[in-house]
Amino acid sequence: MEFERKYYEELKKMVKEADEGLKKMNESMTEEEKLIEKEHREQEFQKLLERYEWEQQRTKHVTNNEKETYFKMMVKTGKTLAQKIDADIFIRSNEKYGEICLKTGLILFGITNKYPGKDELILLMRMADNIIVMPEEDAIKWEFQFNFYDTFVV
Repeated sequence: MEFERKYYEELKKMVKEADEGLKKMNESMTEEEKLIEKEHREQEFQKLLERYEWEQQRTKHVTNNEKETYFKMMVKTGKTLAQKIDADIFIRSNEKYGEICLKTGLILFGITNKYPGKDELILLMRMADNIIVMPEEDAIKWEFQFNFYDTFVV
């Protein structure tokens, strides 16, 4: 059985078409219409900020010391992973957040190399509150973010 669906390619095509449409629409607008559009975008942005502030007022962050302890264990895991996959590692934390960043090239988890780092990568992915994976120059940057608090709606 084979299955292929190019979601990314379809999305790229849709975004390109939307960009081209916006560019054409923007070119055909008069200066007055552009000012009206700019004011409208500023109003929408202000509404978005107000919504964010309202959400922040409804929530309370309570420090959870266990999460900071877990982060310290994840730092050890991150260091082990970096060594196994030959990655650059950067770790930072403050009283609210912790972050483990890895920068590496291609990672292979196969039988021939006996899965070095697979368990550590899976553990970091499971324990992190947020994960960002992005290309950076000729490498891949992995950001594992950890919150040291619990969020409650008040």
